[in-house]
Amino acid sequence: MNNTIDIPYKLIRERRKTLAIHVMPDASVIIKSPNKTKDEEIRDFFNRKRRWIEKQIAFFKECRRMNGEIVSGAEYFFLGKQFQIIIKKAELREYVDIEHCKLIIHNFFPKKTERSADIFHKWLKEETEKQFSLLLEKCLQKFPGMLAPNLKIRLLHRRWGSFSTKNNITLNANLIAVDKQYIEYVITHELCHYYHMNHSSAFYKLLESKIPDWKVLKIKLEKSPIIRL
Repeated sequence: MNNTIDIPYKLIRERRKTLAIHVMPDASVIIKSPNKTKDEEIRDFFNRKRRWIEKQIAFFKECRRMNGEIVSGAEYFFLGKQFQIIIKKAELREYVDIEHCKLIIHNFFPKKTERSADIFHKWLKEETEKQFSLLLEKCLQKFPGMLAPNLKIRLLHRRWGSFSTKNNITLNANLIAVDKQYIEYVITHELCHYYHMNHSSAFYKLLESKIPDWKVLKIKLEKSPIIRL
């Protein structure tokens, strides 16, 4: 590991043309550098990117704080409910199962934490796509005649969702942690942008006609201890 002031990073020299920095989900930092790049150039590059690096580290640490490590006994929020993670030895296949208030990860090698995390996050990605698609379909019923938008799911740092002029709706992947009513509020909010690409009085009038208590939902979502922007 190499250090620049107080942020450690791992340097990988390889055959490439440019410098690149990656902040990993475990909050570690990796710099990839061309083989012949001088150390001073790497430090300068790192320092120019320092603010972005710090924001990324803080983001991933917050994610880990909210949902913890993927180990037996840890807690995880899914659709507004708190589950305890249990890791069991898989018999025929590796998968995730929900039983009452438990998320059970079936792993051929239960002592390998990274493998359990991979199994879990694969399941979570698929489940997020499934749940968001179903909720989008439900919310579209409030807008007869609307052309169904393309759904995109991303980790967003500063917003719950967005809607583009290309008819794409993007939802924050972290919303899978909260109750469905809040996800429906975000989806409906974004669908209103199909008609109003701003936050004008006409936009809010339309939103209120679809969700009369949207202000209450918005405040509760923003104050939720489960997920924050």
